[in-house]
Amino acid sequence: MSNIKTNKKIILITLGILLILSLLVGVSYAYYMVTHSQTNSNIVKSTCISLSLTNEQNDISLDKQYPISDEDGASLTPYSFTITNTCRNAISYNLNLEMLEGTTLDSKYVKTMLNTRGAVNLATLDTTDTSINTSSEARTLTTGVLSSEESINYEFRMWMDGSTEADTNSMNKEFLAKIVVTGVPTKVYNFDYTGTEQVFTVPQTGKYKIETWGAQGGSDTYWGGQGGVGGYSKGYINLARGEEIYINIGGNGQYGGYNGGNELNDKRDASGGGATHISKTSGLLSSLVEQISKILIVSGGGGGAERQLGGSGGGYIGNTGKKLVDGYNYFSTGGTQNRGGTGIQSDSNLAIYDVNGKFGQGGMGNSDTDSGPDGGGGFFGGGAATWAGGAGGGSGYIGNPLLTNKVMYCYNCEESSEESTKTISTTCSEETPTENCAKKGNGYARITYIG
Repeated sequence: MSNIKTNKKIILITLGILLILSLLVGVSYAYYMVTHSQTNSNIVKSTCISLSLTNEQNDISLDKQYPISDEDGASLTPYSFTITNTCRNAISYNLNLEMLEGTTLDSKYVKTMLNTRGAVNLATLDTTDTSINTSSEARTLTTGVLSSEESINYEFRMWMDGSTEADTNSMNKEFLAKIVVTGVPTKVYNFDYTGTEQVFTVPQTGKYKIETWGAQGGSDTYWGGQGGVGGYSKGYINLARGEEIYINIGGNGQYGGYNGGNELNDKRDASGGGATHISKTSGLLSSLVEQISKILIVSGGGGGAERQLGGSGGGYIGNTGKKLVDGYNYFSTGGTQNRGGTGIQSDSNLAIYDVNGKFGQGGMGNSDTDSGPDGGGGFFGGGAATWAGGAGGGSGYIGNPLLTNKVMYCYNCEESSEESTKTISTTCSEETPTENCAKKGNGYARITYIG
């Protein structure tokens, strides 16, 4: 170990030009060597965006300058910081990691973790333009949109990949990086529930972020059942000026479940929540079975419930209904990417509705004396349940190849890492439409011009 060198890098803070900021400076990595230090404050401000370190004593910890496991990497003390939009307009931002001049360690040997999104090899992230003249490479950690005066908190960890071998490619190397935030003013178009189709005429050619939230399933207030919450889907797409985009916002199952939650079932105790979808052709989701290529994005609605819990909607597979009280074990499954959820028939021959979900439509509940809860609307709807049960949630959809950087979030759901069905489970559910969060109440949609 006598040949080990000690390289000390002083962290530098440079004030960014308009809407370009950098935070987190000199970080050195090497196999069995290198120290780092920071001497100045990590608070930077520029027009429209401010960045501040949450805890100035909490810079990236490099107490293990050798390959470690992802589990150990996730336990490192994070570098915590906040991004705030200080202007009146919404800001579309990129959070990038730029490798600085002097970096000799290839990015394929570096693992990163942003918030709780899991360990990611740096070399697998999308490349982007550098903002610092001396940077050799830039990778996008994440993107987002901030409304006026809105803030977002991040925790960032970085470590050497545990699979790195001790050879000339990794020994005696340095990794120097800065976190850089770039942003541009943008225009946000919000679409609330109306119970009718809405049309968006693209104002200018460019890249747009599209987001949808499905609606919550109906809850039976008498018996205490709770409808499943709607899912969330997002992606980016290039649109041309003058194009017409059609938006149908799912309705809360408590009030009919517009767009697939069975708003026409006048015998229902609790309709399913309606799906929210955006497409390049007009019509409710259920009418587009022969025009799937025109569907851009879908967020599934939650299943209705009488005495149980409706399954949450969204993701590549909608959730099955769940138990709330004992004695009424009637749970229907959620919709998938190619079939509707399986419903539960009445214990008699009076099944006057199709209880199974299908494309764009949740199943209709029924029983001898009254209707059971309906399945949630979705790309494929959830199955309905008989009385006192919990219906399944509808599935989401991001399979259109025109979408990039696409993902779906759903409440306590099954995850997928495939690009066309990427799904992340969340425990967040809000009445207010919130990015990466399931939705209570009616559905919602948002289209943001990126540039």
